[in-house]
Amino acid sequence: MTSIAICYPFCGAEKYAKGIGLFEAFGEGERARIDAISSLRARDLSLRGLIALKYLANRTEVQGELEIQRGDNGKPYFKNSPYFFNISHSGDISVAAISSRRVGVDIERVLSKPSFPKIAKRFFSEAEYLRYKESRESAEEFYRIWTAKEAVVKYKGASLAQSLSEGEMKDTEVHLRSFSLKYNNDIYIITVCLPCDEDFKVLDIDQTTI
Repeated sequence: MTSIAICYPFCGAEKYAKGIGLFEAFGEGERARIDAISSLRARDLSLRGLIALKYLANRTEVQGELEIQRGDNGKPYFKNSPYFFNISHSGDISVAAISSRRVGVDIERVLSKPSFPKIAKRFFSEAEYLRYKESRESAEEFYRIWTAKEAVVKYKGASLAQSLSEGEMKDTEVHLRSFSLKYNNDIYIITVCLPCDEDFKVLDIDQTTI
């Protein structure tokens, strides 16, 4: 069982978080982490990531203690639950994934930068770089490759620097699935990493659904 929730901007996120007992569920450590974020925008994105996670936990009736702790490289996990989760955010959107299997998720807003060919040449494997070049250096293709790398990193609980230094991802034990969405004229790429190929539900969260 794997579910993904995409949380769009909505008014009163902090009030809503309080009303659903967000930090009672996830622990005071998460409250302290959110409170320590000085940027209001970054704080809102992080908060909506937790709201998406709580929404999924309620919908899927996740069992066990949901207090969030963090391991090596900051990978978050539930203190005492058989379920796995991951959170990511970019631009205006936060996304959370919850699964009975290990999971990694990454989202990036598609931007076009002149530095992309140089970054791709340095960090992409030969096969990845060729794929990027054959796409005519498409920004969307760049982010499909990049979010795949990030999702694997988060799945493994490794560091991005370590992953990039390893070159091409040859781990046959993971499966990657990417999809795109459009919001406010921006395109976002989301990639999910799981230990096997499976279908998953994608749920949208905004003021009309919460």
